[in-house]
Amino acid sequence: MPNRTRPSAENDTTTNETTTTTVQDEERDAQDLLGNDVLQDPNYWEFLNGSGFDQEATTEGLSGVLGMAAEQQAPAPERVRDRAEDVADKVTLPAGTEYKVTAEDLNAYDAWKKIARDHGMHPDHLVPFNQHIETVNFGTPSEAQMTSTTELAEGVTIYIPSAAEILLGQCRQKSASYDEAVAMYGELNEGPNVKLLTTARDRASGKVGEGYGTQGVEGGRFLTQNPTIAGASKRRSEEINGKTEYKVMWIPRFWKCSVYMHDVVWSSGYKPHQTGNDHYLLAGRLQESREFDEISVKDARPGDCWQRFGGTKSDQSHNAILTSFVEVEDVDEDHERWKFDIIGAENDRAGESHRDHLMKKGTSENTSGKLIRFFRPKNTR
Repeated sequence: MPNRTRPSAENDTTTNETTTTTVQDEERDAQDLLGNDVLQDPNYWEFLNGSGFDQEATTEGLSGVLGMAAEQQAPAPERVRDRAEDVADKVTLPAGTEYKVTAEDLNAYDAWKKIARDHGMHPDHLVPFNQHIETVNFGTPSEAQMTSTTELAEGVTIYIPSAAEILLGQCRQKSASYDEAVAMYGELNEGPNVKLLTTARDRASGKVGEGYGTQGVEGGRFLTQNPTIAGASKRRSEEINGKTEYKVMWIPRFWKCSVYMHDVVWSSGYKPHQTGNDHYLLAGRLQESREFDEISVKDARPGDCWQRFGGTKSDQSHNAILTSFVEVEDVDEDHERWKFDIIGAENDRAGESHRDHLMKKGTSENTSGKLIRFFRPKNTR
């Protein structure tokens, strides 16, 4: 099993939310729980298959989201094909992409982690979609997807799932039936959530994602598609994936979490909060913006905006995009635990991480005194 250590945002100053365990320990424990147990859960394979396939169908040779294109990947039983066609009538998901592993990937400490982060996701999303790699295969026939290989090697093809494929899987995990999952996905697709989630993964990928690191790229610049932001100029721009990215320099080193979040909002077709000098609103002031509605934790959904509030100065709070549903666990009479995933600016790039906050029950405050809030953009631009 690859080492899939969770990336963590360096300005997340939450520490010791319990008296016996550090946040690092909690994250490490959660990592273990989300490893083998999840991958061996037949329900997980059911929703990854994207067609509500049951365990029997999985063992017959259709595994992973590539099974959604059944005839292109492997012969499928008629009943599975019929169900896949039925699903296609209800929801159309953008396809993922194929990617060939490079020597640079293999030189990284953890190739799975590097490839995943380069494509705007955590390895926990990437690995289950690549069961033809036998080192991460948990009993699923590898022939179902593509030619099997023992381990990652230069030139090996892996599958990069689309944001929509990952989201439908999350909806399935949250639902009692596949029909319910499709309905939930459809509801998210009607508002800003699917757009923001897709954009968040895109903008956390490749060179664009690197630009949101503290160092930036090309001497400290970040990349943005927003032509109205301070410093955006056609003279300093680059075409990436068919779209113009403006190379903006504000200061050589600064934490770009609010830049990333507002850029995602802008590129998704919604209004971010730009200040009078055409910068973005600081992370600690998001609750003051008229461009966003605050959402309760029970209504928070993947694709919403997130804030950890610790103060209004630039280095006291954090913004990101929520990339999972929030799991709320009862702890005791006074506390509950919130677990969720976010994509936000980290030290080296934009990246996805798992978050675990011990909260004061009935409030938005964690035991370290930080406020955990969720927001949704209100207006299209």
